[in-house]
Amino acid sequence: MTRPVDPTGVVPAGFTAEGHYDPDSPHRPGAAVTDGGVRFEVWAPSAGMVDVVLDPDGAREVHPLVCPDPGELWATWSTTVAGAGHGTRYRFRITDGSGVVQELPDPASRHQPEGVFGPSAVVDPERLATGEPPTGGDR
Repeated sequence: MTRPVDPTGVVPAGFTAEGHYDPDSPHRPGAAVTDGGVRFEVWAPSAGMVDVVLDPDGAREVHPLVCPDPGELWATWSTTVAGAGHGTRYRFRITDGSGVVQELPDPASRHQPEGVFGPSAVVDPERLATGEPPTGGDR
């Protein structure tokens, strides 16, 4: 993944000075399992608002994401949701500047159990390494 380099020289979190994704960064786009739950992050520079919508067993939970620099080229939105984990299904709900709302799968998802248009699923690489598939979910 390559992101354009900001003309001011500011390097966004998760990217190198050349504008390439840094795989060793803790700011990985998508869903990352942490000690406190799951950290969700998406690059959405033209968004006015972004939420992550969890769908545990059909009961929708909406959690707002925050962006320190909305409207900027490197605008990434993120939040951590306690209790979410391996297998949790989710989508990003993005509201653009004109108020149009779309619910979309995660473009950086590690697993799309229902295909490219269905919800994404959180993958914990440590649990996946033990042979546990990301189905069902911790939440």
